[in-house]
Formats: sequence, structure tokens, C-alpha cells
Amino acid sequence: MTAAKLDLQFTEIRSPINGRAGRALLTIGNLAVANQGMLVTVVSDDLLYVDFDLDEQTYLKLISGRSGSTGNGSYSISVGVGGDESFPYAGVVDFFDNVVDPSTGTIHVRARLQNPQHILKPGLYARVRFGSAEDTNTILD
Repeated sequence: MTAAKLDLQFTEIRSPINGRAGRALLTIGNLAVANQGMLVTVVSDDLLYVDFDLDEQTYLKLISGRSGSTGNGSYSISVGVGGDESFPYAGVVDFFDNVVDPSTGTIHVRARLQNPQHILKPGLYARVRFGSAEDTNTILD
């Protein structure tokens, strides 16, 4: 391989994820130096993550199996944003932090949310609800 072809290989920039590119931070004619700034921000919009904090009482109910479990060890959530009157988007919790923040009494949680119509965008504020609000028939003692 000639030195010119090798130099040309170093001019290709590839994103490690599929997604949408934002505004270019460097344009043609700017000097791009490795590890000294970003060229563009790429965000995935097929799969989003919802990060939120959960109070310790709700967390304890969840892990004791009294609420929200889908039966296979994961927890389902419903998400609503902005003008949504309900919680139309469904997701699954994939991460609980390993500590409860003693200053707030909350634990950090992350859920995966499919976004096939690309309606939701990273950075939106969201309301999260565990489990479902459907009525169930049960016998109480």
C-alpha cells in the first residue's frame, strides 16, 4: 500500500452507532485534531434510554415482587411526554444502580424504550409509570 493510500484511509470517519447526525461542529476547511473536540453528535433514535430516580419505598416493593414485574425478572414501564395525557410508550428496565443515594433516598434506574416512528428525541422530559393501571380480579383475605 502506498503512503498516499494509507494517508487517505485516515481521512475516513465512521460512527460506532447508527443514528441521526446533529449540527456539524467542524466544517470543510477546519483543522480536525484527534481527541480535541467533536465533529458532530450522533444519537440513536430507534432505541432510547429513559433515566430516572426511584424512591426507596417503591424500589423495595419492586424487588420483593409485589409490583411491576413482568414475571421473567424484568420490569415493564410506561412513558408519557409533553402533551401526552396517558403513557403511550412501553419500555423495559435494564439497569438499577448499586446504591441508594442517602441524601435523596432514591436509586437511579434506566429503561430501554423502542422508538420505531422516531417521535421521541433524546433529551425530552418524560413521566414514567411502573407496571400497568389495569384492573385485576383478586381475592383478598
